[in-house]
Amino acid sequence: MRLEELINKNYNRLNENDLYIWQYISAHRKECEKLSIDDLANHCHVSRTTILRFSQRLGLKGYTELKVYLRIDNQTYQHKQTGLELVYQTYHNFMDKIKEKDITHVIEIIDQAENAYVYGSGSIQNNVAAEIKRSFLEVGKLFFTIRSMNETYAFEEMMTSRDMIIMVSYSGENKQIIEFAKKGYDVVINYNKSKEKALKLQDEIKKYKVNSLVIKCDIQSEEEIIKMVEEVINKFGQIDVLVNNAGIDISTLFDDKTKDNFMKTLEINLVGTFLVSKYVGKYMLKNKKGKIINISSTNGIDTNYPMCLDYDASKAGIISLTHNLALQYAPYINVNAVAPGWVGTESELSGLDDEYLKSEEEKIFLKRIAQPEEIAHVVCFLASDDASYINNSVIRVDGGMY
Repeated sequence: MRLEELINKNYNRLNENDLYIWQYISAHRKECEKLSIDDLANHCHVSRTTILRFSQRLGLKGYTELKVYLRIDNQTYQHKQTGLELVYQTYHNFMDKIKEKDITHVIEIIDQAENAYVYGSGSIQNNVAAEIKRSFLEVGKLFFTIRSMNETYAFEEMMTSRDMIIMVSYSGENKQIIEFAKKGYDVVINYNKSKEKALKLQDEIKKYKVNSLVIKCDIQSEEEIIKMVEEVINKFGQIDVLVNNAGIDISTLFDDKTKDNFMKTLEINLVGTFLVSKYVGKYMLKNKKGKIINISSTNGIDTNYPMCLDYDASKAGIISLTHNLALQYAPYINVNAVAPGWVGTESELSGLDDEYLKSEEEKIFLKRIAQPEEIAHVVCFLASDDASYINNSVIRVDGGMY
């Protein structure tokens, strides 16, 4: 029995990570013949246990037997369509479940879309997204899978008004902003694309009876940054605390990384932090006081993940920028950085399998991933008078890692 037949036979047992492993193997058949289980795990950004379980879900004894099948397949490999009846039946089962609802307009959008994308924000949502992709695959409609929210940045340059995206997700909130509102700070919420989420966050902080302002600003644009800062000054008269928290992570295989994506990561994560700090710092200096808190990451200190090396480089750059700004703005502005490790946010954990997360938790002394509030509390502390003598510092909030 060929590997493709094993995939089709056991498809219902496979999760999103299994499908990604199979996608990688299919695209690198000859290379995978020679890869160890650890090498394949690194290429697919999963744990070796996940590779082993993928093999077992196909009915194989382990990875060694998977390589035997792959070697035999490579000797006689021909592209052919298999499992069509299974996909056909699955599609009709899917349609039978939803035919009671009037979704004509949805079907029309899907049919007319030039490119279709699907994203699930968690393990359950990922399974739903995988089912959507599978159900439409063999009836002539291909959905591109977006494996994390940050990965949307890799697609946005290609997307047009003729494309569509299905997102299976719960709504999120920014814990840091809420913590500031709780402490009585007036808050400015900067967004670029997520206007609805920004407005929802503004509604959330209204109960703390503080003033707030929602501003659209692409921090890749120096002109928009200047305009945003001036608008804040016009409304509030001054800026006491700046938290540079905008960031993206376009995680891809090393060989798939492009100059454009690398530069986009640096422009948003590092250059954007510099520009906002520059124009806000000007007003802080006039008042001879202020706090700038840059959100870096342990990835910028001592972690090694080649699939996100551009993100790691940007976060390392933020640490260097923090030290230089602290000197430049002394003695009036305190400039510090917070370097979180793993944080349990939807965008960070989406698309990652439980086994991989468990292996990462084992590296943490506290044996768990941080909650967003735990990072927010540190940021709020640095913004407070209690941290008046903390300057030029990088505070790790990672639960202790090795």
